[in-house]
Amino acid sequence: MIQKVSTKLQVQLTQVGSKELKRVNFSNVVDEPTEEEMLILGDVMKALGQNESALDGVLMTVQSKVTK
Repeated sequence: MIQKVSTKLQVQLTQVGSKELKRVNFSNVVDEPTEEEMLILGDVMKALGQNESALDGVLMTVQSKVTK
């Protein structure tokens, strides 16, 4: 049996003058978020940033547990 454990999102932002990504993590988000919802979250985080930044992407991780 497959049981869903959690869904996590990680918004990845690039910052001007830096090669490293800034990562903002969200745990236990709604089940099966749409692509549009994830991009809206990314745009909100970009707008809240203190420096000039651009949305690089949103990483979604779904954890499931498999039992007999």
